[in-house]
Amino acid sequence: MNRQTWRIARIVIVLLLVAAGTALQQWRENGAPAPPPAEQPVAEKKSPETRPSPVPAAADTTVEDVTIRDLSDRVVFEGDVDLRDTLARIDAGRKLKFRNDGTVFQNRERRLPARPSGYYREWVHPTPGLSGPGPQRVITGDGGEAFYTPDHYQTFEQIR
Repeated sequence: MNRQTWRIARIVIVLLLVAAGTALQQWRENGAPAPPPAEQPVAEKKSPETRPSPVPAAADTTVEDVTIRDLSDRVVFEGDVDLRDTLARIDAGRKLKFRNDGTVFQNRERRLPARPSGYYREWVHPTPGLSGPGPQRVITGDGGEAFYTPDHYQTFEQIR
């Protein structure tokens, strides 16, 4: 194999590895479980009573009588919003494809308690009928608190 062919082969291998990594990341972000590791040490199982659930019960994660509007002020959803899936996704460390999902929330509107920069993170809660991120967000704080906004930071409700 001459030098030129060897360089091309190395470039192709690198591109294949990058493509495989990107595909794996997309597969994980879309909610698929991670592939099991080849070998895993056997850990002592804890009883369910000793592990607190990171996601509250449905009653604690439902915000009632919400009206959601799109950018042109058209009502796109009315009803109760269940945040359980979004909170479970956040607790699992999974992000959606939207660029601001999981990023630092600056609290520029100053509608949440003042905290140091980087304390809050914002997460997209998808809105039925909208293809983009929509106006709904869950904001989490380093202290475990969480807030819901149906109108892109105009109003907030503490949910945990």
